[in-house]
Amino acid sequence: PGWLTAFTAEPANGKTMVALVAAAQLLEKGGRVLYIDYEGNRRIVGDRLRALGVKPDQAGIDQCPYVRPGFIVPGERAALSDLARRLTPALVVIDGVAKSLARQGLSEDKAPDVLAWMELLCWPFTELGAGPAIGLWQMEPATFQYLWVEYLPRHADLFGRVTMLVPAGRVPCADLMQNNDLFACAMARIRYRPAKPALPGVGDLAGQA
Repeated sequence: PGWLTAFTAEPANGKTMVALVAAAQLLEKGGRVLYIDYEGNRRIVGDRLRALGVKPDQAGIDQCPYVRPGFIVPGERAALSDLARRLTPALVVIDGVAKSLARQGLSEDKAPDVLAWMELLCWPFTELGAGPAIGLWQMEPATFQYLWVEYLPRHADLFGRVTMLVPAGRVPCADLMQNNDLFACAMARIRYRPAKPALPGVGDLAGQA
């Protein structure tokens, strides 16, 4: 979280496919993706994700909302930022940068225009996951996202046990740690599993504290 990565190439050279493959890999692990698109449409993106092996329930509105913005005004920018904060996506894709610039009356050939566009549409997303910390154990959304998408899928038995703590019908997300102390405690313990020093024993109250 916080990284801004740009792919530049001539049209029809695979930029969108790179983004779709990255999105598919995250969605298959249970991560969430915000897809902002100026070129295709919801059906095309959905079909291409399914062709990459993503199941329909892995790319639903809660896991991979699709947005086709118009001219970005402060109100629409605020709405996008609010959606991203609620979603806490592992990845935000902005596809069709040249068309997005043109829609704002900017030129992809002018550095000041590109910087102005990045300030308008890109930088707010780099702050996602930077806080606030959530729950009794004060875990930041970015830490939760790493554990859920990158660490836990490599530990299937542990992943299964933690998933049992997610209420039926709820999508696993950092916000669950706000009102589900058992889930929050489990995630906090998992956070320290990769650390080299041994964890305090179950009966070691001073060490646990």
